[in-house]
Amino acid sequence: MKENRQVRLYYHRLPEFWRKENKLDFLGENNLNSVDWQRLVPNRKHTWRRTDTEDEFDDYIAIGNKAAKRAAPDKVEAIFVDFGPAVLTSRDVYVFDYSFTMLTQRMKQLVRDYNIQVAEYKLLAIKPDVDDFVDVKRIKWSATLKQQLKRGNVAKFSTDRVRVSLYRPFSKKYLYYDAPFVDRPGRFKFFVPDESVTSENRVLIFTDVAYRSASVSTMIVNAIPSLSLLSTTDSHQCFPFYTYDEDGSNRTENITDWALEQFRSHYDDPAISKWDIFYYVYGLLHHPGYRARYALDLKRNLPRIPFAPSPHPKPLPHKELRRGHVCGDLNSAICEVSERFISNTSNPARKEGETDESQGILPLGASDCEAFPKTQ
Repeated sequence: MKENRQVRLYYHRLPEFWRKENKLDFLGENNLNSVDWQRLVPNRKHTWRRTDTEDEFDDYIAIGNKAAKRAAPDKVEAIFVDFGPAVLTSRDVYVFDYSFTMLTQRMKQLVRDYNIQVAEYKLLAIKPDVDDFVDVKRIKWSATLKQQLKRGNVAKFSTDRVRVSLYRPFSKKYLYYDAPFVDRPGRFKFFVPDESVTSENRVLIFTDVAYRSASVSTMIVNAIPSLSLLSTTDSHQCFPFYTYDEDGSNRTENITDWALEQFRSHYDDPAISKWDIFYYVYGLLHHPGYRARYALDLKRNLPRIPFAPSPHPKPLPHKELRRGHVCGDLNSAICEVSERFISNTSNPARKEGETDESQGILPLGASDCEAFPKTQ
């Protein structure tokens, strides 16, 4: 019988931008005993590479999580109930266009070409490998579309499937939003089921975990976003204020009553609304101190939201944020939201010679984030 032994894992980090030759030279010049090893101890989530801030980060309020999506609405302990990734089409060149006419013409042809392939495949007594069968000159195939072909699912064109989308920041395009030509449609049939809700609903977008960009990104939209809206190397998660049934009925607030009670209780202010929380989260996710301190945590987890130091933040009027972020004046609006949400004053404008502190504004550098109170 083998003796049970405790396994220990040790780690040594080399400079981030060393090339292969540098690493090989290091190995040739050192032996195992001369290396300054760091022993790794996994955390409660069984993650070996820990961060210095993970414990305090875990104490904050979850913006959303999978467990919350499965729980009953009155049992969710997170800010948002429902959320999901932005839209991945796998064939942007076909299904996006600035021109409604050009898009509909191209999609009619794509539907015809695809349905011809479905009909031809059905007629074959002995089915070949689908990769050897498909016509790659006329259609951009993906694993999802090939699966639809094998199942014999035909497509039907409809102009009702043409939607307004946000392809890149402040660059809207028409999108043909329909199976089987959109590989991963996300949950936007519940977030933005039709154009009529765009005047009332807002969707907060934030960089997904495992991002590769230099920093995270965030934005508010009122149209269907592409997966790489804010970075072509990263995907993004979407948190709507309202959700709906597929026909646009049954509008439901997506911020939990539990989160509302947390904020009202912490700041002792029953006037705080769910819209205040929505824009507070958005302002916090823009804050450079928050981004810098929890950069490694945000690579592994969706954001968790601390309370700003008291007294409680003064939210921007909703119309200012809609004008600044949804319509285009991004830089000035970010400055406003980042300062006025995390400040002690409703008027953050500085006069010459005045500092953040003299105006009651909490600049919240990386070390200042330690002042965030924990969730009650």
